[in-house]
Amino acid sequence: MLMLLHMDHPWPWSIREIGRELGNELLAAYAIVSLHAAGLIHRTGEFVFPARTATRFQQLSSTFE
Repeated sequence: MLMLLHMDHPWPWSIREIGRELGNELLAAYAIVSLHAAGLIHRTGEFVFPARTATRFQQLSSTFE
């Protein structure tokens, strides 16, 4: 989730990019399925991006740091 919310990389992320960053495509696929099931990300084909609620939470939490 933190990778998707990182502002230096624009959305969307491909599943392969996430797998490459994590060094494990199976782990990336599992994370994507889990985040999608929780409603924290949206999927469009092979691309994913954070849900609005997740990005808003990130914005709010960064204001309190």
